[in-house]
Amino acid sequence: MFSFSKNYLSKHKILFLVLFYITGNNLLSQNINYSAGKISSDANKRLILEQSVKLNIENIAISTEKLIIDQEKEIGFAKEISFKIEENNFWGEAEEFDFSKENVSFQNTKFSLCPCYEKIWWIEASEIKFSEDKESIEFK
Repeated sequence: MFSFSKNYLSKHKILFLVLFYITGNNLLSQNINYSAGKISSDANKRLILEQSVKLNIENIAISTEKLIIDQEKEIGFAKEISFKIEENNFWGEAEEFDFSKENVSFQNTKFSLCPCYEKIWWIEASEIKFSEDKESIEFK
């Protein structure tokens, strides 16, 4: 696992934005770690994290097989993610996860607020969208 410094976050603005949206807090004082089997970049200068990608922010954990971040355009996406916030018993899955400077959205999402990890009951939404400019959350 790697720890980010304040310097690293200022250089990698889009990652900071993603983490800010996910937690809704100021991340500079938080412990942020990630791991991946493979970390690379492509010809378009996008950061590509692959193979058992895990992103941890304090008590929030996100897992996926591939996360792509375009730092220049300040956007990113992943498919087939799982997420967990143990403190609030909030956990679930999403087929797609997209983020930009203004929005974060989860498509085809299932989540639960039940402390049990069996699928006893779930809430399903075709889309959950967090909008910074409107300061809103939309469920469809």
